[in-house]
Amino acid sequence: MASKCALCDKQLDSNFRLDGRCEECWRCNQAQTFVKMLEVIRNLAVKQANFDETYQRCRQLQLVIDSYSIYITILKQFKIREYNIDKIAIPYLCDRLPKTDIKLYENYCPIELETSDQNNNLLKSIAFLCSINTVDNFIELRVRNIIDMVLNADTYIKKNLDLNELQNMKPTWLRWIVDNAREETWCQKDLPNSATTSLRLYSLSNVLNVIIKSLCPQMFGHADSIHHRLHRTYTPLSLQKVNAYETPIHILWSSKTALSCIDTSSPWLPDRVVPLLPLMQVTQLENLESNEMYLPIP
Repeated sequence: MASKCALCDKQLDSNFRLDGRCEECWRCNQAQTFVKMLEVIRNLAVKQANFDETYQRCRQLQLVIDSYSIYITILKQFKIREYNIDKIAIPYLCDRLPKTDIKLYENYCPIELETSDQNNNLLKSIAFLCSINTVDNFIELRVRNIIDMVLNADTYIKKNLDLNELQNMKPTWLRWIVDNAREETWCQKDLPNSATTSLRLYSLSNVLNVIIKSLCPQMFGHADSIHHRLHRTYTPLSLQKVNAYETPIHILWSSKTALSCIDTSSPWLPDRVVPLLPLMQVTQLENLESNEMYLPIP
């Protein structure tokens, strides 16, 4: 058992909680607890802790996380009165997907999100589709994502061929994972041509216990590797936990630049992610009572 509090490093007395928190930290609410956990991870990044120390600390934090549930509400249909269409993303969806997917997703619509920051909005899109509160700047989702990646990265790498290149790069991907806790790094975008982006998506699928269908355009022959890496379905480690009747969430890798303005002489990289929702039939507008389903994640 740990002799120090998992969140503040205070020496624990004989009455400490089974999840390794001192009395003071145990009295914190859920939001305060995840802020403390983010600070612990930031400190690991600053001191450049090795894998063993990082892994053991994340195991401690996971015991704390197990005390809290995250509730998601998966959006199932586009509501004309509530959402704006992302017009820049439409050509990427309608003209640049494989032909079979263009037909499959012809009834889907890219949603315009407010983008005041510079990152590619991967977490923002997924949080939107799962109706996760983002007032805290995704702190809880970020912490869950980071800790899950540290604890399960080896499993993801062994299970998924597209992550094989990370097999002998543990110091590199470990540094990338914990650096996600640092605010200055968080403001930078993920590199879509990196296997670490796929690692993040596998982890988010596992954390939220939801299937993520990621769509990536085929662009003028320049981005075949990007399309191959990101145009896939990401699933939780245990599909038995996923209700077979639940709707997956869909995201589209796109660009801030209109398709007609893309420089075809240079390699293309997506620089943002937009959420996708199926369009609601006009005849359903008045009759549909709800477009949501509630999924408690234990």
